[in-house]
Amino acid sequence: KKGLASSAAICMGVIRAYNQLYSLGIDVETEMELAYKAEKEIGSKCGKLDQICAYGKGVRKIEFDSGQMKISDVECNGEWHFLIVDLDGQKDTKRILSDLNKCYPFPTNDRMKKLYDTFGGFNKGIVGEAVKRFAVGDSTMVGQLMVDYQRDFDKNVAPFSDELSAPLLHNLFSLIQDREGVLGYKGVGSQGDGMAQILV
Repeated sequence: KKGLASSAAICMGVIRAYNQLYSLGIDVETEMELAYKAEKEIGSKCGKLDQICAYGKGVRKIEFDSGQMKISDVECNGEWHFLIVDLDGQKDTKRILSDLNKCYPFPTNDRMKKLYDTFGGFNKGIVGEAVKRFAVGDSTMVGQLMVDYQRDFDKNVAPFSDELSAPLLHNLFSLIQDREGVLGYKGVGSQGDGMAQILV
């Protein structure tokens, strides 16, 4: 319940172990699909991106379109230092996802349209720019993109779930936002008081 997809990693490990132990010859994408289905079967509300751990080390971009998922490697140059911070708090991912799913499949007001844009066009623009900045080693700009995304998320998504008020997460951000060496920060996964990521 930290937003790091640990349950997905366990499911992936089991699927991969059987694949290798019995020489099944299943490709990575099929392993991921089986792990996703296994986790859904036990009632988890995981997302399909959680199984990206199947690819191991590296930076990757995931695109979703009508249920289809496209994964591509991201060129990453320069040195990058991310801190993954356990907030030692509580978060209810199922509740967050349930609250947000009430806004779908169609927006019924302007607030919902802004939520859709955060997860749609705005997100696509931020990720596209981040991919370019990773390639040229521009950690300062990637940090700014993290902060920009977090601000938009807090404004347009967080109001839809009390879980996203995340007092521990936002207290951390207020403590570090002007610290020397901190380039950017944002929540992890579905956000809430689980984990934070900080680029330094």
